[in-house]
Amino acid sequence: MMPPKLFAFTFLVANLVAIEMVQGDCFFAIEQINFFEENVKDYSVRREYTICSDLTMTVGKLDYSNKLISDSPAIPLRSNLYIKCGDSGGRENKCIIRGGDVQLDGTNYFGMDKSDTIENVVIEGFTFEGASRYSVWATRRGDITFIDCEWKDITKAYVPLYFDYFDAANRNSFLTVNFMGCDFRNNVFYGDGAYPAIIVANGEQNRLNLDRNLFVRNDYEYNNTQFQRNSFLIESSGHLNMELNCFMENKVGVAPVASYGTQVISDRNFGTQSNGRKCNYIARFDSQEQFDSFNPGCSNYETVQLCERSFTNSPSASPSSHPTSSPSTSPPTDQPSQLPTLSSQPSVTTNPSDTIPSGAPSNAPTATPSFAPSEIPSVVPLRTTLSLPTSGTPVTAFSFVVSTIIAISISFQI
Repeated sequence: MMPPKLFAFTFLVANLVAIEMVQGDCFFAIEQINFFEENVKDYSVRREYTICSDLTMTVGKLDYSNKLISDSPAIPLRSNLYIKCGDSGGRENKCIIRGGDVQLDGTNYFGMDKSDTIENVVIEGFTFEGASRYSVWATRRGDITFIDCEWKDITKAYVPLYFDYFDAANRNSFLTVNFMGCDFRNNVFYGDGAYPAIIVANGEQNRLNLDRNLFVRNDYEYNNTQFQRNSFLIESSGHLNMELNCFMENKVGVAPVASYGTQVISDRNFGTQSNGRKCNYIARFDSQEQFDSFNPGCSNYETVQLCERSFTNSPSASPSSHPTSSPSTSPPTDQPSQLPTLSSQPSVTTNPSDTIPSGAPSNAPTATPSFAPSEIPSVVPLRTTLSLPTSGTPVTAFSFVVSTIIAISISFQI
């Protein structure tokens, strides 16, 4: 057994490391965010973290039991959490989250209690690169908003963004995900065994809102042996709302967007050199018969003349509540010109679960999953009586950790 004084010294060193992760007016390590989040006692209180500009954070790999074996852990998504890049929260501040099996975690695998939600979560101004399993994985009720973020060069993921909430006892609860002014660039289908889409909302309790986003040079035909029946950019079994999005130079076998028996609202979306082989823009599978016969209803882009996505500067201050208006975006790219020809089946799972997907399923999704998802228990973060400051400023963070160290050191010395 470790002597009390040695234990106190070890704990002191660990907390001093957490202090040193604060630099100036910002954080520069995922571990520091996790340290504070693990000690939150009231998730109804809004927490704000500013990540240092010009920073690349590398996320680690997981073993077969989902234990971290290298680099940094995933960023935990918890209710009333706001994380931004730099003081302005803009992508021009160059905060990059690179690699790893799971970059943003909204499941109960890595510390979230099964009763926790992910309501009023805002992620602003980040670039996500090279995730191996998921860039974003969420299975809890709530709402997540991504503002001015970018996903690029993800070529080996099961599915880059996977939303899989299901609660049979509360069918009127939802996970709503908003993308506002985000870019999806140069992402490539991994191959058989992966989901054939960048964004998957699996089940009617998962809702997507996409406003003023750009999809450019994504290739979901590459490595895809069934690209004529399983190749998209977005798949949704829940409510889908799309407005002022632009699709440019993408390769998709069936259609850029697939919807399954769900309400779709689409307005002023633009496409060029991004037509599917079966449908130019949206493939709507409103019935089992349509799915079995692979005969979806097709929708065309509302405009083929000009990408109407508008651009505004990043906000000068942190939002005080869940964003309700159009976000800042990066400058537009040059517009390509002509449209390619078209030619062919979608897939989403019928039974959402917290297990890693084994591949692209073949059956049509039902409106309601047949059973509740399985849950793998995880270690619940230590909930102490320590209170967390409402912002991620270094002075507050320093005071918080120092008081923790003093209290614990004194207790062990006694």
